[in-house]
Amino acid sequence: MPRTSFWILIIGLSATFLYAGVDMIRHPGDWIGFFPEWMLSASPLKDKPLAIVDGVVQIVLALGLLHPKFFRLSAAVLAIMLFGILVTSGPLLITFRDIGLLAMALALVVYPSPKRSVAPSTPIPATATVRSEGPAASTHSPEV
Repeated sequence: MPRTSFWILIIGLSATFLYAGVDMIRHPGDWIGFFPEWMLSASPLKDKPLAIVDGVVQIVLALGLLHPKFFRLSAAVLAIMLFGILVTSGPLLITFRDIGLLAMALALVVYPSPKRSVAPSTPIPATATVRSEGPAASTHSPEV
């Protein structure tokens, strides 16, 4: 994935969860209807405090996406959250949005780290020789 695509994913996903998190803190009552009833009854936090805590978590994860050391962990936690929303909420008018956000988060989870990149970080010199094993292999050592 080109670097530009990576940053589009990072910024898009981060902005989405940053917006949702801030709005959950500012208007927690507007978000209560999105929590499953079982979660509201099982949580020690009720209604608005639960939405506020969820908003803080979403802000922390959104900011974590922007940090090179934490983007993959943040994306994984967001993917788990989105999967949980899709499984527990059932089909809603906004399900399509959560599927797209889940795909974005998963793309970041599997994004190759620079250390494991397929492409070499420095070009291979034109004078380098490749030796193969077997009967046709060269018997001399490359010059150093």
